[in-house]
Amino acid sequence: MIVSQKPIEIVNILTHSNRIKTFYLKLKDRIRVAPGQFMMVWIPDAEEIPISISYFNGSTMGLTIAAVGETTRQIHKLKIHDSLYVRGPYGNGFKIPRGINKIWIIGGGYGIAPLLLLAKKASSMNVKVISFLGARNKDELLFYDQFKLLGEVFASTDDGSEGFHGDVTTLVEKYLSVSKTDLMYACGPEDMIVKLIKLACNHNLNLQASLERLIKCGIGLCGSCCLDPLGLRVCRDGPVFPLKILVKLNELGCYYRSPSGVKVKLSD
Repeated sequence: MIVSQKPIEIVNILTHSNRIKTFYLKLKDRIRVAPGQFMMVWIPDAEEIPISISYFNGSTMGLTIAAVGETTRQIHKLKIHDSLYVRGPYGNGFKIPRGINKIWIIGGGYGIAPLLLLAKKASSMNVKVISFLGARNKDELLFYDQFKLLGEVFASTDDGSEGFHGDVTTLVEKYLSVSKTDLMYACGPEDMIVKLIKLACNHNLNLQASLERLIKCGIGLCGSCCLDPLGLRVCRDGPVFPLKILVKLNELGCYYRSPSGVKVKLSD
C-alpha cells in the first residue's frame, strides 16, 4: 500500500468520450489490488478524491475518471509525463465465493470501470462471465471490447446508439425472465443499485454492489461517508457491500450528505 501521497507519472491516457478518460500510471511501489478497491487521488490546488481502479498488472495502474467536478476537470487537463499524487489502495472489494460457476456483472456509466478487474479475475478462475453494460451512448460503454473478450456482453444506451434502447436495469430484468445467475455484481448510479436490490430480492438472487459516497480521508476516520442506519463507512467497510447489508441501508435512493454533512434529498 502507498500510505502517503506520492507523485506517480502518467504514462498513457485513453480518451473514452468528451467527459471520461483513463489515466495509466507507472508504479514504483509494489502493491496488491483487489477488484473494487479505490485510490485517493490529488493534484496541487485541488481536492483529494477517491477513484476506482480499472486496470492493474503489477507495475501499471489505470484510473478511469469522469469530469464531473472542479477537481476531475483539472485532472482531465493533465498530459502524459505529468503526475497524479496517489495513496492506497483502500476499501473492501468484490468477493468471488467458492463454488460460483456463473456471474452477471452490471455496470452503469463510469461505474463500469472498476468491474473490468472483477471480470478478468472471474474469467481467470474459470467462472462464466456475462456482462450488462449501460451508458448514455455507445462512446461511454467503457472497455466494451475488453469485456467481450471475457464473455457475453449485453449493452444498453440511453440514446439507443448501441444495444438495448433504455436503462441497464430494464435490460437485466428482461434476461431474468429467461435465465438466472449464481451472483450479480454491480457498480453505477444509486438508482440503478436500488433497482437491482429489489430485483435480487424478488428473484431470490445474491448481489454485491459498490456504493458511492463523499469520501474525504479514505481510512475510516472522518465519518463523512457513513451510511444510515448502520453507521458503516463506505471507505472502510465498503465500498462493496453484500445484499444482506444493502437491504438494511434505508438511505439508499433517498438522500446523500453534502460536504458539511447535511442530508440532502436525492430529488433536490
